[in-house]
Amino acid sequence: MEHRRRLGGRFWSLWSSVGVSAIGDGMLTVAYPLLALRYTRSPVALSAVLVAQLVPSLLVAVPIGTAADRFNKQRLAVRIQVARLLVSGSFFMALVFHSISLPFIYISAFAFGGLAMAFEVICGSSLSSVVKPDRVLQANARLMNAEMSAENLIGHGLGGAALSLSSSIPFLTDTVGTAASIALVRRAIKPDAPVRTSDSFLGEASKGIRWYLGQPSLRLLTIILASLAFCQSLVLALLALYTRVNLGLSDTGYGLLLAVSSIGLPLGSLLAPRVHARLGPTRTIFAAGAAAAMVYPVMALTTDPLVAAPALMIEASAVVIGNVAGRSMRQELVPPTMQGRAASAYSLLIRGSQPFGAICGGILGSVIGLDHTFMAAAALQLVFVAVAGPRFTAEARRRRKMTADGWEPSPADKTGAGSSPMS
Repeated sequence: MEHRRRLGGRFWSLWSSVGVSAIGDGMLTVAYPLLALRYTRSPVALSAVLVAQLVPSLLVAVPIGTAADRFNKQRLAVRIQVARLLVSGSFFMALVFHSISLPFIYISAFAFGGLAMAFEVICGSSLSSVVKPDRVLQANARLMNAEMSAENLIGHGLGGAALSLSSSIPFLTDTVGTAASIALVRRAIKPDAPVRTSDSFLGEASKGIRWYLGQPSLRLLTIILASLAFCQSLVLALLALYTRVNLGLSDTGYGLLLAVSSIGLPLGSLLAPRVHARLGPTRTIFAAGAAAAMVYPVMALTTDPLVAAPALMIEASAVVIGNVAGRSMRQELVPPTMQGRAASAYSLLIRGSQPFGAICGGILGSVIGLDHTFMAAAALQLVFVAVAGPRFTAEARRRRKMTADGWEPSPADKTGAGSSPMS
């Protein structure tokens, strides 16, 4: 109980709100593609479900990051969750009255993806006002583990099982959970006054992106991680179809496969500091990318869920280890006054590669089949690692040498080409 007292009651309200919402995230992430499978077996049509969930992240990332720094965070969080409640509730009613169609699934998945991303950004940006400065690292770790465990271990497992009982259960559960999340987040995040600034909303957002793209190390880091995310999306877009066709699993089996493989997420978060300390951030990113790539041929060659599940677990661990290294490197390279906008730009550019990967995965799956698509994803990812590895290593050495020689960032580097610091 001592750690609870150290972090405070407001943090645990935020932790609970994020956890409850993440369970719904996991259930709906499973439910949307499985519902789409009842209307189509086309790889392109099924990959469009993932595209519909990912595209809103591109539209939301930068605006919501800027809004979080300018407006009342509590009010934003509550309004986002109220909108999500309406989305889940309307889909639940449509299922009850048998009014579902494939286009309606796409529309609902689109709205859900944007709202989930927006709530995640608001909660993350509120953490520093919820806990004491010396507890932020500890709070971040607990919040991330809660989100990953609730979404992937609990939500994915429950989503497939619930859908096999009734199509409406995941959406009813998310509606109730979102209502509870609203009450909890109101307790966690205190109302704050809007920030006054001379720059316009769009002006601050655009300056942040321009500054981010103007930094060679950040630009190269983002290109590498976006390339790895693209290759991963080639595979994930077809996962629901793969488990049905190649592995012969039911809806419940699909959810359990995701839940078991998601054990790799907290495992990866535990291993990440050790791997990072041993290899350093640069080599960690490329080792993780190579490890994830080696999983895809295993999936292509097996029809046994007992082989596919551990393989996906390894892939999940590798992705987390690589992401932790990439995020740590980004935070090290970005000055404090640019962290908010840099995080939004980072998320926008990496998430932006995922819908394109999902679209390409659907097209390749239709043309060359699932197995060959997985093989192509592995080959492409290994090529990215082999080509980008030496260049990024050289850039990292150049940066370290500049720092050792006494280089300091200019005022423009610190504030984003002369933009006002963010509060």
